Amino acid sequence: MELWLADSAWTAAVMAAAIEAGTAERDADRVLVTASCAEVPEVAHWWTDEPPAFIAPRFRAVVDLNRVIEPFHPTHYAPPPRNRHDIVAAIFEACGAHDITSIVVPSLDTRPSTTLLDVFPTSPVTLVTAELAQWAAASPSVAPARASRVTARAHVDLIDGSAPRPRGLSVESVEISADAVAAVVRESTPLGQTPAGIVIADADPFAEDAIPALVRHARQLGDGRVAVVLAHARHDSRYGDVALELARHGVHADVVGWGPTALAWAAAPGTRAVGRGSTALLAARLLGSRCTVAQGAATDPQNLDPAHARALADALQVTSPRPSSAHDRARLWSDARRALRRLLRSLRG
Repeated sequence: MELWLADSAWTAAVMAAAIEAGTAERDADRVLVTASCAEVPEVAHWWTDEPPAFIAPRFRAVVDLNRVIEPFHPTHYAPPPRNRHDIVAAIFEACGAHDITSIVVPSLDTRPSTTLLDVFPTSPVTLVTAELAQWAAASPSVAPARASRVTARAHVDLIDGSAPRPRGLSVESVEISADAVAAVVRESTPLGQTPAGIVIADADPFAEDAIPALVRHARQLGDGRVAVVLAHARHDSRYGDVALELARHGVHADVVGWGPTALAWAAAPGTRAVGRGSTALLAARLLGSRCTVAQGAATDPQNLDPAHARALADALQVTSPRPSSAHDRARLWSDARRALRRLLRSLRG
């Protein structure tokens, strides 16, 4: 049995596309392991409660890692070593299998990926990269013991023409095309009416000034139906709270998580998306949305090397939202100028 770990619907879609691209055996016995990093996982909106259509044809079963390891009361997906044998037994029971032939993970250095790597310390590993953080210039070198287990790599082309290059890995990465991922996502039918535009909230929506920023981004999308997508991993359980705060500011929007519905909306013809230069915005772009970065640099420039930052700036349009008043116009143009200066400084560095 192969264990495939997906911490989001986006990662699962990329993994499904990797299977279609031939990076995995077609007839292998695969189980999809899901995890939630929400602040309160017990009340999180699980995207697997209504599994997207692309799951069933490619995975024999779906197993909730949170539920499997919860009896052992781990902290941040770090169960104590004394529980390893019991956790292995619990995973085998949940999966209906007695052996692991390989593990497929989206990361080698962050939990919950490292949880499976630690629990199954000798299993071969395939790395499927779907997050912008994997392009970081300052990422730590992969430990030799872990690097020696990596037998295959694949990545989706988040930054045009640039493959992530984790230090310490010698295995070359196979590119998963954007068309392949979009085709997988379109196997699912989105719930409800597709909005004209989506605002991607990839940071804590209750941080200082976060709600006013979401309001500005929503107004940039015009008068059509707008949805807000909570793409911040720890805040996928606060849909109602965000919707109420937006309504207090005069914006009535559907609020959903970064799940199958949001992916299907992003892949729908004519969808516009606005947000920061995050994984979610780049994913929406790959799925076919017309994307705009507003009120900030295209991404956190300290985390990308200059070549990747330059490619990212070329890929995304940096603009300010449409102002609603003379006062707003002055403030927003000022914010846009500061954003562009930060981006240019990062490119020169």
